[in-house]
Amino acid sequence: MKNMISADFTDMAISAAPPLQSSKRILIVEDDELCVKLLDRILTRVGYTVRAYRCTENILILIENFKPDLVLLDYSLPILNGEILCNQIKRCAKTRLLPVIICSAYNNMFLSVSRYGCDSFVGKPFNPTYLVQKIKNHLQKAEMRF
Repeated sequence: MKNMISADFTDMAISAAPPLQSSKRILIVEDDELCVKLLDRILTRVGYTVRAYRCTENILILIENFKPDLVLLDYSLPILNGEILCNQIKRCAKTRLLPVIICSAYNNMFLSVSRYGCDSFVGKPFNPTYLVQKIKNHLQKAEMRF
């Protein structure tokens, strides 16, 4: 998918980098290989540790193993869609406060994804700076809860 991330990827995303004492962990579930590579590049450049999976039937196992600080889900996945995975996260007592961002090229999906408890929605294509800032904001909110 050529246009998964809008326009030109530049170092602009670095300006939105969070002040990291220790690297925050981002779990990505995305089936598009190019999108995963771009997300990995963007997020690692600003200091996050990234682990990506193409699909999963039980995201709770991935969360237990990786212990992410935030989850980034594609809406359209081959086995279970992002809404169902988000629902698994938000219904579990151990993970319900974990920030979840759902991404989708179907921008009208934002109307329904909130029913499953996601913390945010990002339409594709997305601007790298916008995405990094949204992640930073959710991580800061999560830190304030603890």
